Amino acid sequence: WLKDPFKYIQTELFGSNNNGGTQLKQQPTYDILAAVDDHNYNNVTDYYCTGYLAIAQTPASFAFLSQWEKGLQTNPQLNQPLFNSLLRSEEIPDIRHGGLGESEFPPGRLYFDEWEKLGGASNKLMKKKTMVVHNNYIIGHDAKKERFQEHGLWMKK
Repeated sequence: WLKDPFKYIQTELFGSNNNGGTQLKQQPTYDILAAVDDHNYNNVTDYYCTGYLAIAQTPASFAFLSQWEKGLQTNPQLNQPLFNSLLRSEEIPDIRHGGLGESEFPPGRLYFDEWEKLGGASNKLMKKKTMVVHNNYIIGHDAKKERFQEHGLWMKK
């Protein structure tokens, strides 16, 4: 984490009129916020990553989580495709979902690859808003650790 994301998430879930965070509106704007992995993956607009989720305590989110768990127990599989499929299904029609800001919660392909290719001031400008870096789009613990180290994001003992 590069910055504390909780105020951002609270504002996104409940809106900016939350009395300075002391008293939230009763009804959140979203049931689920998730990091966006891709804007068009297999014809799915805003394909979400299950690595970053902000979930409000609502009947719709509880119903969604129950369906997601049931689906994974019934048919063991990768959780992310099922997550995205269920969000867009008719099983839980009232679920309100949205994407976390891409600049604030970038996937690895943006932060480590696409923004790096911009170089210089453009790269720094894009990364300035980043709160949490997701070290995805790379396989293996050692590879992830090395990439974090190369970018000064791994704290050494």
